[in-house]
Amino acid sequence: MGDEINQSQDFGEWFVRVLLSIGALALMFYLIAKNGLTGREIVETYAGAGILPVLAIELIDKKFDKKSFWAKLTKRDDYRFILVAVSIFLIYIGIVSILSGQLIIDVSKAPVSAHIVALVFMFYLLSPETGSSEWLLFGYMASNLATGFTQFSLAPMLSFEFLQNLIG
Repeated sequence: MGDEINQSQDFGEWFVRVLLSIGALALMFYLIAKNGLTGREIVETYAGAGILPVLAIELIDKKFDKKSFWAKLTKRDDYRFILVAVSIFLIYIGIVSILSGQLIIDVSKAPVSAHIVALVFMFYLLSPETGSSEWLLFGYMASNLATGFTQFSLAPMLSFEFLQNLIG
């Protein structure tokens, strides 16, 4: 396995994060199998995520991997658990909106490939011990290299089409 539990995290916090990341990965695999997505669709969506959202996720992940952050969120307070669940869901909706290039309240209207890449991002955020590496950024750069940088952007929501649709 290779990854040991960080000394700054106790086993309970680590285990919660492992379960959440396994859940995100399982849902991702289920959606891929159910919808018959091709690798090309997923790679193009990942490549089109935009450098700014990827860097933002990397910064959020650095915060997520701090013991003090998870210690506060995983206390035995019912309201904190609800806050964690709602926060994770809102981050997910934000990522799906960014990936689909539109503000989405009803996530069922987003392309399945946007959900898959959003789940990759959530898996990365929720997985323990990822805050000291930049694997999401490396994957983003690799996906752009594979697509010849045809999907590269600062952020999909900064595109001319999105701004034009937003205005009128």
